[in-house]
Amino acid sequence: MSTEAVSCNHCGAPLRVGAGARFATCNHCGSHLEIHRGDSAAWTEVLDELREVQAGMAEDLEAIRLQNELERIDREWEQEAAGYRTRDSDGHSQPPATSPVLPVVVGAIAAAFGIAWTIGASSMGAPGIFTAFGVVFVLVAIVSAVHAAGKSTAYRTASARHRQRRERVLRQLRERGSAHD
Repeated sequence: MSTEAVSCNHCGAPLRVGAGARFATCNHCGSHLEIHRGDSAAWTEVLDELREVQAGMAEDLEAIRLQNELERIDREWEQEAAGYRTRDSDGHSQPPATSPVLPVVVGAIAAAFGIAWTIGASSMGAPGIFTAFGVVFVLVAIVSAVHAAGKSTAYRTASARHRQRRERVLRQLRERGSAHD
């Protein structure tokens, strides 16, 4: 079997390897080497260093993937949250009430007003249209309160789900950072 002379890329010790060998271990320092050949020369490269560089690159790539996932989660939440937003009388967009209690209280007050209107209109002998207005007002108040309370609850649930997803990715990023330190 023919051999060729190469030097360890890590410690410089001379090595004799088989002419077709692709890998070798240095007898002097124990480094794992890959043997490269050109037209007129053969040389070695330390595999452990390459593995370390590759592992570092894999860690960096995973951190980038997690950062991209975090940005994707935030973008998706912005789009989803926009569906819950309402417009006030000035046309400004705002999130729904954070608690379903407020819409229910406002709806109850509006319904009480409608009931008082209906009772007052019918007791004064007003035309039926005034009584009907009171009944419609009560119905609109109840439907609006139920809708707003449902929207508030759905928003809170979706917001909590977003925070959980976001925290999971942030935890993974922190774990990678502390493992990398």
